[in-house]
Amino acid sequence: MVCEYNPGFPQAPAGSSGIHWNLAVVRGSGAFNWDIGNIGGSAEALASDIVLEYGKTYRVNGWTINPSFNGTRFTHTASGRGMFVSVDNVYSF
Repeated sequence: MVCEYNPGFPQAPAGSSGIHWNLAVVRGSGAFNWDIGNIGGSAEALASDIVLEYGKTYRVNGWTINPSFNGTRFTHTASGRGMFVSVDNVYSF
């Protein structure tokens, strides 16, 4: 699972430009890392993006996604591992 936040997550490492890395990445195993990039996508992919609504539960490609006012919890359904993401905080579990 990858979440992108621009201008970068406050607790992520900063690159040589001084800008904090903008990708939080977690694998189903629970392995977590920061990265920098642009998720982007084709016009077709962007047209089918899911807009998350607070209080709804989503199940996508083996992940359970629970958005709330405080942030979004991404849980790998099989392993129970994942991450919580908000603009102020990111942590894996």
